[in-house]
Amino acid sequence: MSAADCLIFDFDGLILDTEGPAFQTWAATYREQDNELPLSVWSRAIGTTGGFNPVTHLASLLGRALDADALREDYRRRCDDLIARNVALPVVEAYPEDVGRLGLRVGVAPSS
Repeated sequence: MSAADCLIFDFDGLILDTEGPAFQTWAATYREQDNELPLSVWSRAIGTTGGFNPVTHLASLLGRALDADALREDYRRRCDDLIARNVALPVVEAYPEDVGRLGLRVGVAPSS
């Protein structure tokens, strides 16, 4: 089987939107601390590892240390809840029959 016989999906934004809930969750955390997280600042985190640290950034805005582990745990719980409410994006539901009929292999290629 060659690469031409495969269909590879990028996960985020094609199968399921995880970036939206991630931003919404951190933005809510910032608001709870009487701060804002502009999308222009958040965008430095999209598609990167280590490009932007929301906990460090928030701590610098507040001028004090934060319990990073507790913030990340709260973020993960809240973000996962938002993601779980999402449904697969329409493109995912449109392909299974055609993929099977054409004898293609399917792969998922997340940035992580």
